[in-house]
Amino acid sequence: MSNAIFPELAGIRPDRPRAPRFKTQVLEAASGREFRASRMANPIYRFSLGFEFLRESNGRAELRTLEGFYLARRGSFDSWLYRCAHDRAAADQLFGYGDGARTQFQLARSYGEFMEPVQNVEQIQGMRRGELLLPASAYTISPTGVVLFAQPPANGVPLRWTGTFFFRCRFESDDVSFDRIARNLYKAPRIEFRGSLGVKL
Repeated sequence: MSNAIFPELAGIRPDRPRAPRFKTQVLEAASGREFRASRMANPIYRFSLGFEFLRESNGRAELRTLEGFYLARRGSFDSWLYRCAHDRAAADQLFGYGDGARTQFQLARSYGEFMEPVQNVEQIQGMRRGELLLPASAYTISPTGVVLFAQPPANGVPLRWTGTFFFRCRFESDDVSFDRIARNLYKAPRIEFRGSLGVKL
């Protein structure tokens, strides 16, 4: 499991919107009644990006950077971290309530009415216990986004965080194409990968 970050290069364009996917088992009785079992509490997201140009001259090494990143991951074998342009930050996000005893809480973020754990934290910019902004010495963050408070938050006190996070991703395929469009100029029509706010990939 790599902590390498997908390179941010010029010429990038989203090929299609991010697509969440769940897994549900549906059994239908002879009467027509359905019995459903959800196999995933949190979705796997599918991403598709394209690069309209990748330069390989005049000090630019965009093709080498992107292809080298893919080669280092050995295609779909290794996972890596991705900054999603429109979903990478939490602002004063509620993630739990104190009970006077617990000291560990999983970071989370809401997207509309859906709440999802955040395990790939990039940066914590603020941590609040009620109205109190905590110093960094009052808590620690585990590699999987679990906050450990030095003192248990009081009963009923809301816990909020502000910061940024990654999606943990892997490439969908073991092969990728880079098309030459001019001398020292290439493009990548489509690079597809899947990701999660968790560490299950």
